[in-house]
Amino acid sequence: MKTALVTGSSRGIGRAIALRLAKDGFKVLIHCAGNLERAQQVQIAIEQSGGHCQILTADLTDPAGAAQLAQKAGSVDVLVLNASVQYKTPWKDISLQACYEQLNCNFVSSMVLIQQLVPHMQQQKWGRVVAIGSVQEAKPHPDMLVYSATKAAQTMMVKSLAVQVAKDGITI
Repeated sequence: MKTALVTGSSRGIGRAIALRLAKDGFKVLIHCAGNLERAQQVQIAIEQSGGHCQILTADLTDPAGAAQLAQKAGSVDVLVLNASVQYKTPWKDISLQACYEQLNCNFVSSMVLIQQLVPHMQQQKWGRVVAIGSVQEAKPHPDMLVYSATKAAQTMMVKSLAVQVAKDGITI
């Protein structure tokens, strides 16, 4: 049974992805930053349909959070980079704290998870990495400067990486 880690899978798009992967026979590692109740609802839905899953918590706005999540996850076959943070703030009012939280969650954590989880995929000559983008990359909202920039950075990172790891049987 292949294992998939879906970041930010306690609600929304991540929840839908987790449910679908479970339906397709994957063991799903459900990730949440702290709302354990929502994650448990996803777990119940997966288990009631006969699927296998586990809940992992990690704060991806903290630079150490992604490394902790990768360690908890162990070897995965599929990595879905869905978690994100966005703050609607006029550009001149963006605090460094809000900037760092978005940068860490939307870009740095993706890089760290890729660095720590893709080597296993390379060893087994098979893997998948999916990064969930945003319309904000092409049509940025005026009050979402950092979010738009970090999602565009994530997309460029995976485009670059896709070419580098394709020879290893990994699709990004």
